[in-house]
Amino acid sequence: MSRLLVVDDDHAFRLSTAALLRADGHDVDVAADATAAVQSLRERAYDLVLLDLRMPGIDGIQFVETLRIWGESVPVLMITGYGTVESAVRAMHLGTDDFLTKPVEPDVLSARVSELLERRPMAVRDDAAVAGMVGRTAVMRSLFASVRRVAPQDTTVLVTGETGTGKELVARAVHELSPRAAAPFVAVNCGALGDGVLESELFGHVKGAFTSAVRDRAGVFESAHGGTIFLDEVGEMSATVQQRLLRVLQEREVTRVGSSRPVRVDVRVVAATNRNLAELVESARFCQDLYY
Repeated sequence: MSRLLVVDDDHAFRLSTAALLRADGHDVDVAADATAAVQSLRERAYDLVLLDLRMPGIDGIQFVETLRIWGESVPVLMITGYGTVESAVRAMHLGTDDFLTKPVEPDVLSARVSELLERRPMAVRDDAAVAGMVGRTAVMRSLFASVRRVAPQDTTVLVTGETGTGKELVARAVHELSPRAAAPFVAVNCGALGDGVLESELFGHVKGAFTSAVRDRAGVFESAHGGTIFLDEVGEMSATVQQRLLRVLQEREVTRVGSSRPVRVDVRVVAATNRNLAELVESARFCQDLYY
């Protein structure tokens, strides 16, 4: 059963639409304005919002814009008696998923709602859970929306938060919801390893590079090729390792310790720290280029 929210200041339309959708088997709540709708969204996770364009106070377009800034990914079907090409284009640009004009035939509305619900990827159909993390508070749902939004983008990610708040869970969720999900996810605690060991762990080494290097060894950047590397406590890295990591991110290649031959790598980096990196940059303890 899908959970729907109907937001419309027209009392008759609001109730008739809710009745139609309930008859289709959906769990439906109603709200007369944007303020009431926000309260409902903070209390429950919805699969679809049906939204009026013209409402007193915050109108539909402003409401959608606020939702997307808030990080709420719930699909929105805008329904209005004031449909124009201009308003439709603007609504779609801001994150509305579809647009209908009143009067709407019941069978058309039912079909469009079903289509939007089916269009949602399986991984994002429950706003209260993502990749092993569960929560219904506004903060957690905002976090889930951020994870879902950034996961498909092949960009470097920085996760910040106090120790024990689940930064690695977030990193794994980003990996599992990304196109790299079938490839390796490798985690390295940068704060638990000394400089030399960390360099070797990350970038590998060649035989003879140091006393105990009795054979060539690939680092995690090579072994995680195609996948994701999670660098925990990245703020604990020495300046030397920071510079080497910066080059990897810029050039997409690594050079093993003791070697001069670069190796191309295709790896996404998700880093985490419980420290304020901006403050470390200000005090020259963290590389500004790497931070940005």
